[in-house]
Amino acid sequence: MVQTIAKTLILLLLSNSYCAAETVLPGPLTRVLESGDGLTPRSAYMADGIDEHYLVLEHLGVRPDMHSAEFHDGVVFDVYTSAKHKLYFTQRIKAEAI
Repeated sequence: MVQTIAKTLILLLLSNSYCAAETVLPGPLTRVLESGDGLTPRSAYMADGIDEHYLVLEHLGVRPDMHSAEFHDGVVFDVYTSAKHKLYFTQRIKAEAI
């Protein structure tokens, strides 16, 4: 699946075309983008791992200068910061873990 996503991203970059996330990459990218807007801890993107963080960052055209961790209300957030952006990600809770 990761190879399919990578191939799609490469084709997108080479073709220099931009489409809505759901028409390009159904699945992980759409799920993460629909989970929040990433602008605050309260509206953080929920992802299954770092690979999904970078999938979203690439899709949004964000090239972070720094990656850090922040704690808010007992929850850890991955924070990606650039000159113009600060985006929050958190771990998606899987149903079987509850």
